[in-house]
Amino acid sequence: MIVRPRGDYFLLIQQHDHALLAGELAKHLSQTIRPREETLFGIANHDVGWKELDQQVVWNQEANRP
Repeated sequence: MIVRPRGDYFLLIQQHDHALLAGELAKHLSQTIRPREETLFGIANHDVGWKELDQQVVWNQEANRP
């Protein structure tokens, strides 16, 4: 989970969502990627292992934050 403090709340971004966005950005920013499909797949799925872990936010009691 990517955690960004925003004043009185936290912005939480799941790792795989971040990776999917990176894949979309790569698709539109570079036409010179070779091998294209395999590389874009790798970019978009580089955090797929976090999907299950990011389903529940773990709260740090000492820091009073996720």
